Amino acid sequence: MIARSRAKWGRRFVVTATALLIVISVLPLERWFLGPLERRFVVPDLSELQVDGIIVLAGASNVFATLHWSQAALSESSERLTEGIGLALRHPEATLVFSDGAWDSTGEPIE
Repeated sequence: MIARSRAKWGRRFVVTATALLIVISVLPLERWFLGPLERRFVVPDLSELQVDGIIVLAGASNVFATLHWSQAALSESSERLTEGIGLALRHPEATLVFSDGAWDSTGEPIE
């Protein structure tokens, strides 16, 4: 009797956990969670400011994939690169600096 009860609760747990996993993997929950955070911080209007320089921080490219495939491989932070280029196009007088470096597997810089 006790074993049947435990088996019954075990099956319920497995079914519930499986259903929850399917719901989490299918529904676009990241939009619900990240939406309020993204709306909280507005994009500043830089049109009236004098922009002397634009610095694009590292992380926009996947160095090892780029070396392996011999073509640019962007990472999930590639918007840094595209936004930097967009700012440079809107402010052609500004100096554009990329801080992304390429290093080989031994830790030496790639020339």
